[in-house]
Amino acid sequence: MKLVCTVVFLLNEEEQKIYMGRKTQKIGVGKFTGPGGKRQEGETLTACAAREVKEEVGVTIKESDLEKVAVISFHNGPDFEVVVHFFLVTKWSGQPRDGDEMKQGTWFPLWRLRWFPWSVKMMAADRRFMPLLLSGRKIIGWATYREGSNQGRLLHWHHQIVEKFDD
Repeated sequence: MKLVCTVVFLLNEEEQKIYMGRKTQKIGVGKFTGPGGKRQEGETLTACAAREVKEEVGVTIKESDLEKVAVISFHNGPDFEVVVHFFLVTKWSGQPRDGDEMKQGTWFPLWRLRWFPWSVKMMAADRRFMPLLLSGRKIIGWATYREGSNQGRLLHWHHQIVEKFDD
């Protein structure tokens, strides 16, 4: 099975903070990440990202304000792959709030995510790529998790820095 998903990190440039919530269901339950989810049939990646942000944390973003920063292929078992397109956004309307799929929304200081990513309960691969993204790099990555580890046990991680994305 192969899924295509998006994740968006709300970046408050003035305060130098990123908003993440703790997932309540599905992949990575109990871990902090940005809002996101599965792309629906016929939906563009940016439309998916905007819809998921609205559904999960209640803020409205414009598709044109999304900056793609990573495409990472996650493998969890021999027959399960999720390709996630990660975006940063610096403009939105409304205030983020907890919802059914994300709780304990928190603004994390950029310095903490850059220099001490292991201090935040994120999925294991997120601790590898977050410092890269927050230092202005764009990446394509591949991660393999130990089956049944709830994205806590990373078996393999590889990435390459890119100037732009083909899609």
